[in-house]
Amino acid sequence: MHYVFLAPTGWGFMLLHKWRDSNAMTVTDGGSYTSCLQPTLNAIGGFLQHEANPHDRWAWILSHIDYDHYSLTVALIKAGLWSKPKIVVLPAVYSSKVCREALEEYHKLALIVAAMLRLPPPSFRDLAEVTSNTKRLGVGQGARLYARELLYHILWPPTSGIWPLCEKLLERLRGKLNKAMVKCKKMLGEKVCREAMERGELEAGKLLEALEPEEVVEVIDLDRELRIGDAENSELYRGDQWIETERPTYGYIFIEAVQELKDEELLQLHRDIVNNFSLAYTIEQRGRNHIRILPFKVLNHLIPCILKIRCYGLASSNSLLLYPSDLGGEALTQTIRYYKQHYGHHPQTIIEVAAHHGNAYTSELQGITSLIVFLPRCNRHVPKALRRNFRYWQLFGDLSVCLGIYSGHMYGLEVKIWL
Repeated sequence: MHYVFLAPTGWGFMLLHKWRDSNAMTVTDGGSYTSCLQPTLNAIGGFLQHEANPHDRWAWILSHIDYDHYSLTVALIKAGLWSKPKIVVLPAVYSSKVCREALEEYHKLALIVAAMLRLPPPSFRDLAEVTSNTKRLGVGQGARLYARELLYHILWPPTSGIWPLCEKLLERLRGKLNKAMVKCKKMLGEKVCREAMERGELEAGKLLEALEPEEVVEVIDLDRELRIGDAENSELYRGDQWIETERPTYGYIFIEAVQELKDEELLQLHRDIVNNFSLAYTIEQRGRNHIRILPFKVLNHLIPCILKIRCYGLASSNSLLLYPSDLGGEALTQTIRYYKQHYGHHPQTIIEVAAHHGNAYTSELQGITSLIVFLPRCNRHVPKALRRNFRYWQLFGDLSVCLGIYSGHMYGLEVKIWL
C-alpha cells in the first residue's frame, strides 16, 4: 500500500507520498502564501510533525521557487520539526547558463521594482540554506523517478527548446531592468537604486548556487538513492532558525507593479519565468490493472469526518495523479500535449491537482477525465461562482469528475493505493 496525503496549505500545495513497506517518502512542494502560512502551520503543523514526518529518508520535488510552493516545508525544517531532505529534484533548466542568467536578471529586477514600490525585497535566504548542502538532481520532460511500485513521469520542462526561450527572456529582462533603473533613479535617487542592484547581484549568485543541479538525470531509482549514506542528512537543522515570513513574494511584487507602476510587461515577465523554471509530472503505477480499490478520505482539520468514498482503478489508464504546477499559456499547452501522447487522446487520471492560479479551467485540461480534482486554495481565493455552486466539495454524479475538493485551510485528501 502507498499512502498519499494532499495537505491543505492555503494558497499553496503539499503532497506527501509514503512508499509501500518503507520509511521513505517523497514530498512535492509545500508552501503557503505569507498571510496564510501561520494559520496553515496552526492547522496541520502537529500532523506534519508527528503523523507525516519524513524523518531522514525523503526526496523533495520542488516545482518552482515561488514562496507559496516551498515556505511550509522550509519552515518545518528550520523549526527543527523535519530533517533536511537527502535529495532535491529541480527543473533541469537550472543547469543552463543562459537560463540561470535570466533568473539572475529577474531577481535583480524584482529588487529594483520592490524598491520603487517601497516594499521589502523578496525572500530567498531560507530556500537557499535548505537546498545548498543537499544532493540536487535536474530533470526534464520524459525523466522517470522510480518510487517502488509507482514512478514520477516528468511532463515539463522540455529537454530541448527551452534555452532559446531563455535567451529571448534574458534579452527582455535586461531591457526592462535598464528602464527600471532609469525610473528608479528618478524616483529614489541613484544611491538607493544602485544598492538594490548590488544586493540583487549578490543574492542571485547565492540562490543560483543553491539551486544548480549536480547532475541532470533521465532515470533514477529514488529508493536506492535514499539508501545511500543513510546518516548524511539525518540530523535536524542546526543553523539560523529565523524564517522569512514577512517578505513579499516575487508574484506579489510584480502584481503590485501592474497596479502602482502601470506596467503589464512586468507581470508577463514574471509569468514567463514561472513557465520556464517549473516542473510538472504525473504519478504512474508500474504496469496496468494492478489497482483493485482506492479508498479516499476527505479530512476536515485532519479528522476523517466529512466524506469517505471508494473509487475503483482505471482499466484504461495508469495515471494516478496529474500535477501541472502553476504552468500557463503555451507551456501548459505543450505539457498537456505531451501527456496525451503518452496516455491517450482522452486520458484519465484519478486525481488532478489544480493550481490556485486557475489553470484547472483552461481548455487544455478539459479533455482529461479526473475522478477527483483537488484545488489547494485559501477560501477567499476560490472564485465566487464556484463557492456558490459547489461550496467546498460536491459530488458530480455522471460528469467526468466525481468529486471536486476545495482545500481552504481545513480540507486535506488522504489516499491509500493498494497494488
